[in-house]
Amino acid sequence: MFDIKINISGDFIESYIYSGVLFTVDTNGVLCSYSWKHLIERYLDSYPEYFEIKDKLLDFRKGCNSSLHKDFTINIDRNFLNRHQKGTCTDLNVWCTDLDVKDNIMYIASENGVETIPFIDEWNNGVVQHFVRPEKVWSGAKIFGLSTGSWGRTILAAGTKGAIEIVNNKVDQIKKIGFSKKIEKEINSDVILGCEWNSQSTLAILDGIDKKIAYKFNDIGSDSVFKDNKNAHSLLGKLSREDKEKKINSVLKSLENEDFKNIPIEKFTHTWLESNALHAIDYNNKKYVFKGKSWIESSKENFFNDIDIVRLKNITAGSFLETEDEHLFRMVEDNKHHLPDNFTSWRVFPRSKNYQDRIHIVYDDHLQIRIFDC
Repeated sequence: MFDIKINISGDFIESYIYSGVLFTVDTNGVLCSYSWKHLIERYLDSYPEYFEIKDKLLDFRKGCNSSLHKDFTINIDRNFLNRHQKGTCTDLNVWCTDLDVKDNIMYIASENGVETIPFIDEWNNGVVQHFVRPEKVWSGAKIFGLSTGSWGRTILAAGTKGAIEIVNNKVDQIKKIGFSKKIEKEINSDVILGCEWNSQSTLAILDGIDKKIAYKFNDIGSDSVFKDNKNAHSLLGKLSREDKEKKINSVLKSLENEDFKNIPIEKFTHTWLESNALHAIDYNNKKYVFKGKSWIESSKENFFNDIDIVRLKNITAGSFLETEDEHLFRMVEDNKHHLPDNFTSWRVFPRSKNYQDRIHIVYDDHLQIRIFDC
């Protein structure tokens, strides 16, 4: 199997890619934005022999129709990054523990809680050249991880404060339906260090100290028709006044009375979100999927045998898992591929439509973006 390695020099602690913008946070707490397309095009100006992989570099959906015939390595040093930055930087003045981006709003977790930096007006075709001042949205404890979902709903992994769900009232969809109440719900009171929504915000996995906890939430419905774009405006305009009011009232009621129930996962060794569903492996290495209100056996899995997994994420390019002894693997079609060790952190983008083919791995002196055939 062939892949593309993009090595970007720098002392980073976090990275994220969203709607054509690469975001990084370095060890000094400086957040930067870069137009990913601009960086790639400037690199190809100097190395035209790489032009054949341009689509793969830019976007999963563009490059999915072609296969790699060899490995490619691209090295971007600090001078090139600074010289060709089409973006901006700002000092966060905090140690960032996690990042998430949804609806053109960046969520920054730290020891001070959660801040947001909206770039709704600042985003311009894959370019963000100005950051507004961060706004505090929650400050009750140190946040170790966060995950944003539909309707501004955000789960916070707040350590000894447990898992908490809040609603960001500054999200366009929330403002359009007139919801302004402060929502703060305790999901779980255990020590929680990580969390993840599925793409429909109906399932969530929490990472405890030595266990995972899963929940099923009532389906509030998609917020896409209330987003600030031409397609959403067109869809909303097709609704009658009565249907629009009915939909808004249903969402308002659901947000105020949101219900969630624990999903039993004690008999499983591993649980993860894949294709918008909750999957699990039991102690006999049998695979299950949660459907409706119960677990259904689906198939026999072998590639998790004898692996002590502490973290597992799934995207189109495969399953990525970190082991207790700090190894990182990519699992594809029952084959296990070992990725380089000594990493600081890693991230994939399971809810993104554009970046299902890549992983961001942070090392001491560089960020590696690794792109695989899909």
